[in-house]
Amino acid sequence: MKKLLMIALMTAFAAQLSAATANNSWETLESTRGISVEWPTVNLDNGPMVTVNNVCYDGEQLQTTSALKTCVDWANPRRGQRECNEYGYYTGVAQMNGYNTVCTDWTARRGQRICNNYEDQAYTVALDYNVAVYSKTFVGNGEFEYDFLFEKAYSVPSCK
Repeated sequence: MKKLLMIALMTAFAAQLSAATANNSWETLESTRGISVEWPTVNLDNGPMVTVNNVCYDGEQLQTTSALKTCVDWANPRRGQRECNEYGYYTGVAQMNGYNTVCTDWTARRGQRICNNYEDQAYTVALDYNVAVYSKTFVGNGEFEYDFLFEKAYSVPSCK
């Protein structure tokens, strides 16, 4: 009986995975057990990196679609640990066009890399992506195996 139940569950799980196609909505793909979406990330100007499905664009700027949480008042450290007394919320932003200062010439000295020359390089953050979708299978010991299924087009929406 247990064997039949296990076969039925595995068959249902396999059917769910095989039904996942690029025609499915992002919401369906993300809520399907055994599917993993590899979202590209954007580095915010005033915060952490976030995935592109968590931003929208407004003119020449990206902004987060929900507020980010940050500590605005830290407690005194106790035994090397800090505790937050109060949290604040803010909208993350990133300019879609700009310049980054990057090292263009490195030298190795005494086991360390030293930059010899810096240059400003223009960048543009993309609004359109081909996002990889994988099947995700638990293989034991907290490990998963990922197998590529397909790519699906994603466009960052307007903030409206």
